[in-house]
Amino acid sequence: MKKLILFFLSVLFSNILIAQNRIGYTEQDYAAKPLWVQMMNDTLANYYEVEKAYTIYWRHHELPKDEEEEMERKSAPNIKKDIKKEEEHEELSKEKQLERIESFKLALDVKRYRIWKIENRPYVKHDGSIMPLSERLKLWREQNRIIK
Repeated sequence: MKKLILFFLSVLFSNILIAQNRIGYTEQDYAAKPLWVQMMNDTLANYYEVEKAYTIYWRHHELPKDEEEEMERKSAPNIKKDIKKEEEHEELSKEKQLERIESFKLALDVKRYRIWKIENRPYVKHDGSIMPLSERLKLWREQNRIIK
């Protein structure tokens, strides 16, 4: 009996935690932290809410440079200037190093978001929920059956 009660309490507690993670974000929360990264990893996330979080975050922050922009900046005429700058500032402060790492991580997350958006867009329902893999598979099988 104790095990049964303990089981139900743990299920109830986990559902409460999950519900808290899905609701209660404000625009200030979206602007302050890149919550869209966590939301992309949530299989039950609302597509439109992730888009909103992404848009609001980048409205208040500068988008990190991607590799193409970085390569363009380091084209042949600029390489000598960059080498001199790097020699002058060879030892970056810990804060600058952490900033660069965070910027690099965010740049990767932006790429992941763009891919996530393209991959999930066809499976978005009217309410913004994303079709689970089981429904996608069922849809795929049905389409293949119709084609044959």
